[in-house]
Amino acid sequence: MAAQSPTGPTDDQATPLAHDQATPLADDQATPLADDAAIIARSMDDPEQFAVLYRRHAARLYRYAARRLGPDLADDLVADTFLHAFRQRAKYHSDCP
Repeated sequence: MAAQSPTGPTDDQATPLAHDQATPLADDQATPLADDAAIIARSMDDPEQFAVLYRRHAARLYRYAARRLGPDLADDLVADTFLHAFRQRAKYHSDCP
């Protein structure tokens, strides 16, 4: 892990692995201002917005899968799940969350 700079955490520290249980809540997790449907809609114009959903939900999905499948399969499952969700996000219907 990179050392912390005098002005704050480096990029490596600001975006730790999502399934790291010691990771503090990101701003988008601490406030309900941006709901998932709005984030998906924004991600259609700015695909990087989808990362908010990953940061918000990946850790919980990973912990669930790791308890049942082990950490290696859980990593694969989380990656595949979010890749599929990203590719299919245009089909999301906000009226049926």
